[in-house]
Amino acid sequence: MIRKLMPSIVLLLILAAAAGYAYSQNFFQKEDTPAADPRLLTMNVSDIDRIDIQPVSAGNAAAATNTSASSADPSSVQLYKKGQTWSMTAPAAYPVNPYTIQDWLKALQSATIHGTVEEQPADTSKYGIHGNTPVFAVQGSGGDKLTLAIGSELPTKGYYYAQLNGSSVIQLSQQTVTDLQADAFQFIDTTPIGWDDNQLTQLKWNSTQPEASWTLDHTPNIADPAQDTWTLNGKSIAGDQGTGITDAVKNMPTDQLPVPAAQVKSYDKVLTLRVSLTTDGKATTQHYEGWQNPKNKGYIWLTDPQNQWAYRVSMDNLTTAAQSAKRDAAKSNTSS
Repeated sequence: MIRKLMPSIVLLLILAAAAGYAYSQNFFQKEDTPAADPRLLTMNVSDIDRIDIQPVSAGNAAAATNTSASSADPSSVQLYKKGQTWSMTAPAAYPVNPYTIQDWLKALQSATIHGTVEEQPADTSKYGIHGNTPVFAVQGSGGDKLTLAIGSELPTKGYYYAQLNGSSVIQLSQQTVTDLQADAFQFIDTTPIGWDDNQLTQLKWNSTQPEASWTLDHTPNIADPAQDTWTLNGKSIAGDQGTGITDAVKNMPTDQLPVPAAQVKSYDKVLTLRVSLTTDGKATTQHYEGWQNPKNKGYIWLTDPQNQWAYRVSMDNLTTAAQSAKRDAAKSNTSS
C-alpha cells in the first residue's frame, strides 16, 4: 500500500518545496506600487486669493517657455480674489478672463514634485536660480504661501530645477513650468465686445471704415430659442443668419494689452456700435466706439462702454463683422 502511495507522496513533497521557495521569493506577493509623486500645492486651491507672477528674467529659458513676442510683458502680474471675483492690480487694472485664471489654478493643482535635489542649498546659482525673487507665487486666505523660483533645465531633458519656498531645490516637469508661466495678456479678456444673445434686442452698426450701416433686431423666445425672431434692416432673416452676425461682431479679438481709452480719442472715429439688451426685464444699452490712427489703418481701437479701455482689433476682423450683415442683407433682398 505504501509502495503504491510513494509517487503521490513524493509529488506532494516536491510541490510543497516549490511552494515554499516561491513564497520566499515573493512570487505570490503583490508588488509594491511606486509611490505617487507628491503634489506641489498643499493648500486648497479654492482658498487661493492672490497670484503673483514675476517678470521673465533674461537668460531664464525655463521661464520663457510659454511667452511670445506679441504678448510678452516685462511687468509683474498680480491677481487678487475678493469673494469669488478675480481682478488684476498689476501691471494695470485690466479686465480679466476668469476662465484663464481657473485654468492656471488647475495646472498648479495638478503639478507634482518629481524629486528633491537638495534640501538646504548654500548656492542655488548652480541650478540656474539667482536671487530670491520667485517666478510665481500664490497665497491662501489663511496666510499659506507657495513660492517657486524656476532655474535651468536638468541634464535629463524635460525637467527643470526650482526652489520651493526659498528652501529645497526640487525637480519640476517642463509641462508644469510651461503651464504656470504666464504674462498679463494671458489673463485678460481678449474679446472686448460681448453679450448673451438671449438678452439681445437690437444691434445697430454704423461704420465708415469699412462703410456699412445696418440694424439687427431680435425677439428672443426663452422657452424655445429655435423660435427666435430676427430681422435685418426690417427684413426677416433666419436664426442662423442672425447668430452668425452676432458671432462675427463678438469674435473680434485683440492681440495686445488694452490702453486707456483717452489715448485713442484723438484718432478718427470710424465706428459706432449700439447694443440693446434686456436683463431681468430691465432694458440697457451699451455703446462701443472704434477709433483709427490715420498712420496705421490696419487696426482700429475699440473703446468699451465705460470709456475706460481701448482694445486694438485688426481691420480684417472688423471688415468681416461689417460684411457679415451686408451679405445677409443681400440674401434677404434676393429672397424677397
